[in-house]
Amino acid sequence: MRDFSKSFKSVEGGFLGNLNLSKEQSQFILSAKIKIQDWLRQGILEKIKESEHIIVEPRFMSQGSGVYKTRNKPCYLPPQQIDHDLGCYLPLSIAKEFSELPRIASKIFFSVVDDLLIELVKKERWVDIDISKNTCSRVIVNNEVHIDVPLYAIPDTEFNTIREQLNKSLASENLSLNDAKRTDSWRNIDIKKVLLAHRKTNWIKSDPRKLNVYFRKAFEHKGEQLRRICRYLKAWRDYQWVKDGPTSIYLMIFADSLFDAEIDRDDIALLNILQGINRRLSDENYNVINPTDPKEEIKISDIDRQQLLNLSNTFASDLQIAIHENIIPDEKATDLIRKNLGNRFPTIVISSTEASIRDKVISTPISHKEEREPSSRTRAG
Repeated sequence: MRDFSKSFKSVEGGFLGNLNLSKEQSQFILSAKIKIQDWLRQGILEKIKESEHIIVEPRFMSQGSGVYKTRNKPCYLPPQQIDHDLGCYLPLSIAKEFSELPRIASKIFFSVVDDLLIELVKKERWVDIDISKNTCSRVIVNNEVHIDVPLYAIPDTEFNTIREQLNKSLASENLSLNDAKRTDSWRNIDIKKVLLAHRKTNWIKSDPRKLNVYFRKAFEHKGEQLRRICRYLKAWRDYQWVKDGPTSIYLMIFADSLFDAEIDRDDIALLNILQGINRRLSDENYNVINPTDPKEEIKISDIDRQQLLNLSNTFASDLQIAIHENIIPDEKATDLIRKNLGNRFPTIVISSTEASIRDKVISTPISHKEEREPSSRTRAG
């Protein structure tokens, strides 16, 4: 049996390390995000006050892979890009207490934000702004990076709670409090109604913070191996689909629902997930359920479903052979994995010469002496 776990998870020359963004890339995204926040914060305040005679001060919250810590370098650059999601939240007044829609129509919200972002793109000499997305304004910063800005509305009463929480958290802090702390200070506030601006249907109910919290808890409870598996699956998707393909959330929910930890064996944990995906996709109902909203299905097209079914079957078969078939050379075994993941997967392979830690634990019998003696574990242990 071969052990590819180090080849997968090593940050020095391993697959995971080859997926990580450089410090320069991370700093560039952070800088661009701050510029967008500062520009929109001041611009929205001025423009909506002028046109609608309403004073609003937006709040911002990063979401998606940047928060889940599952962001990878693109496999094909271009057309793939590094993505960052920056939610913009406004305390829009409700026309009537029983009304579910904000007073300002979503098209006004988009118009203001689009215009401001066009000005910023010109000022910073960035590439462009894409307004073809129904649920966000996309700033194409350069050929590597784009930042999506979805727009949200929170009723004034709940937004006031955010303001109060921010004031409490900032009361004893320096005014230069970094953005991460500002965001964390209201990330977990219970907000019952969050509406997402939609270019065609005005406002729809959508709260991205729920998935942020869900996956943070999932990774804390199930361990870092699950987070790594999610990144491997996304990198696999990016290699197989130059454009589009199953969404990251679709793959992450799949991985979470099928995950069974394998101590020190990322390769076997990934194999189990691929086999599980293949079984599930063979069923008629292959959409996954949003774990934070049982009424919402995360869908996939029939074409993507068939391709994912075929690709997961191929990858699972190749990985099974690479791990378990000692009759083939190590180089051939590695090539089988690289066929599915590309050349970002390293050529180094470690042939396992002894049983894994899990196998040792399972196969080691408990002696009669151990059964008789009480545990010496301390209360702190």
